[in-house]
Amino acid sequence: LNISFLHSGFEPAHSQALANKLASTASLTTERLGLNIDLQALEARHPAAQPSALPALRALNLRFNAGEQVAIIGPSGAGKTTLLQVLACAHRPTQGTLELDGANPWT
Repeated sequence: LNISFLHSGFEPAHSQALANKLASTASLTTERLGLNIDLQALEARHPAAQPSALPALRALNLRFNAGEQVAIIGPSGAGKTTLLQVLACAHRPTQGTLELDGANPWT
């Protein structure tokens, strides 16, 4: 999984250059690992959010296949950082499942 951040202020050429740089410097990609990532009914709050705050991610269903490149794009507060933290197993979802090649990383 190569995740590229594209900011609305970048020109398309700059965005592609940034995506290429991120891909070339990434230490691990799913293409090399053969890793499939599945998110089912995932819900997660940003770690800094108040307990009463709405989850940044709600009822999220995604599948990333080995070798896919994905761009995470959205305005501030859309859940991009929370999604990346969950994908990196740095933040456990409050509901739903994350599976890495069919295995739950927290069990």
